[in-house]
Amino acid sequence: MRIRLWEIIVFTILIVCAITFSLLQSVWSGFAYFSSSIFIIFMILFINNRIYYLKLLKKKYDDELETYFVELYNNGLITKEQFENVDERIVKGYYKDYRRYKNLTILLIIGFSLILVSIILVVFGIW
Repeated sequence: MRIRLWEIIVFTILIVCAITFSLLQSVWSGFAYFSSSIFIIFMILFINNRIYYLKLLKKKYDDELETYFVELYNNGLITKEQFENVDERIVKGYYKDYRRYKNLTILLIIGFSLILVSIILVVFGIW
């Protein structure tokens, strides 16, 4: 899972603010809402970035498929017929890592979304 530098900086700032506000709850109980709000923002940003990264990863795999076939052909791992007709078994093998990573990321997104919804329900007193 690739995380860019700006994501690390933003997530670190949000986590530090959330921890600071949660420690200040003894001073004023309203800091609990600030802490919860920051955590909700953090979760929304994280989910949004993972969805965006999946889109970029799919585009990257699609763009590099032809290069993959050329490398296989140059190394003598496939025949000229498989190269020209794009053998579906090879394409399926090429996308195997992508599908595994995509499924894991989707499960992570669903888990974080459920946590986010439960926190929102608790903060607004619905649950």
